[in-house]
Amino acid sequence: MRLILTVLLLTSAFSSAGLAQEAATRLYQHCLSSSITAATLSADGNMLAIAARDKSIQLLDASTGKLIKKLGPGKSPADTLAFNSSGSRLVSAGYNEILIWDVAAGNLLKPLRGAVGRISSATWNPSDTHFATAGSDKTIRLIDATTFKQTSSFKAGSISIKKLLYSTDGSSLISTSNKKLLKWDPTTGKSLATLSAHRSAILAIAWQQDGKTLVSGGTDKKLMRWDLTKTSPITTVDDAGGQILGLDAATSSPYMVTALSDRSLV
Repeated sequence: MRLILTVLLLTSAFSSAGLAQEAATRLYQHCLSSSITAATLSADGNMLAIAARDKSIQLLDASTGKLIKKLGPGKSPADTLAFNSSGSRLVSAGYNEILIWDVAAGNLLKPLRGAVGRISSATWNPSDTHFATAGSDKTIRLIDATTFKQTSSFKAGSISIKKLLYSTDGSSLISTSNKKLLKWDPTTGKSLATLSAHRSAILAIAWQQDGKTLVSGGTDKKLMRWDLTKTSPITTVDDAGGQILGLDAATSSPYMVTALSDRSLV
């Protein structure tokens, strides 16, 4: 299996019929010597970070795919990457490891290591004062961005968390739980909502440019757009071309990065 990293144009009114045509207007593929394990865009849409199975992280110009710099390697491949809102910091995390990077300098600011299992997702709050992580131990942890110390934690369901995302106003956290989306109060750990429409595991979620519409994707190859005040998706792309392993967007751009698995390629 080979991972193909594709930049797809997803407007606020995308349809399954028009997805391929719109995607073709802005498309590039970036192939690495090792399989891609995570990818994310900076908030301004200018920089793309890609992590690979060889434990490396590459920072690319998002419009051209040109390499800006390399980070790492860490002790394990990064399963998640997250820029803060200014793009000055990048969190990478994997098995028992969280790394905080100074993007401009390319330096590792702080390694956090401990017996917490595999960390599959990290997300910054909008004010960049802290970030949250989640993974195989089913626990959401909040970490101070200045001291790098954990400030709180809470159990978030009974299934490993594949993806975690702050709302754009910081008032809630969205996590995946197999086929479901779960909404949480990050202050109290209280469950706020449960949404379900995917037929199999959700592996990726991201906000669209409006900051209100959530896009989800996973092993059923479907892309769904959600208004989280409603129980059903707004629109659905029935076949995005492969299992959706990664999904991210820039708040300043209508473009979305999607990592697809394409078993027909070698």
